[in-house]
Amino acid sequence: MKKGLLFIFALVATLQLNAQTNFKLGLRAGSNHSINVMVKEGANGFSGQFRTGYHFGAISEIQLGKKLFLHTELLYSTRGQIEEYNSFTLPKGEGVVKYNYLTMPLLLEFRPIRGFGIELGPNLGHLLSAKIKFDSETVDLFEYRNIWGGYINRFDFGITGGLSYTFKNDLSLGFRFTHGFSSVQNGIDFRDLEGNKLDIKLQNRTFQFTVSYMLWKQEK
Repeated sequence: MKKGLLFIFALVATLQLNAQTNFKLGLRAGSNHSINVMVKEGANGFSGQFRTGYHFGAISEIQLGKKLFLHTELLYSTRGQIEEYNSFTLPKGEGVVKYNYLTMPLLLEFRPIRGFGIELGPNLGHLLSAKIKFDSETVDLFEYRNIWGGYINRFDFGITGGLSYTFKNDLSLGFRFTHGFSSVQNGIDFRDLEGNKLDIKLQNRTFQFTVSYMLWKQEK
C-alpha cells in the first residue's frame, strides 16, 4: 500500500506536468488534532481525548478550469488520541495512542472568488506504525494481540473537506476536516451484556490547520 501511494502520486504528478494547463509543485505542513470515534449501528461515541500531532509533505496542483483546481498530495500525518486504560492486558493509566500514516488526499478545489477556496475529495492512508505510549512503557499494536483477537488495519479511507485562502505569492492557509470510514481495528469480538455480538468500528476523525507554498510552476 505504501509503494502504491508513492506510485499513484508520481503518476498523477507526471500526467499533470504533461497536461496542457497550469501546473504547480510545492510543500505543505501543519498541525493535526485527532480522535477516534466508536461507531455502533449509526451511533457515535468518543473513546478518548484529542491528540495534537502534525503533517508535512509534497503537493501538486493542476488548473482544470478558471475556478477549478485539482490537488494531489503525499503527506506524513500523525493521528491517534489520549485514552485512559484500565485493562489487565495493558498497563493501567493514561496512554497516548500514536498512529503514523502516509496519506494521499486527492482534492478538488473550487475558488468562487479570488483567493478563497472550498476543498473536497477522498483521502487514502497507509498506517506506518501504531503504538500506545504509557509512562512505564510503549506498546507496539502491530505486535500486541488483545484478548478479543483483533488486529490493526493498515489501510484507511476517508473524505476530506476544508476551506483555504491562497495569496498572490502562492502561499496558502487552510483548515480541513477528515472523516475516516475505515475501522482502525478489525476482528474484535465486542458483545453486549446479553452476549449479542456488536458491530463496532473505531474510526479516525482529524482536524487540520495547514500551510502550503508552491516552489515551482509551469504556465501554459
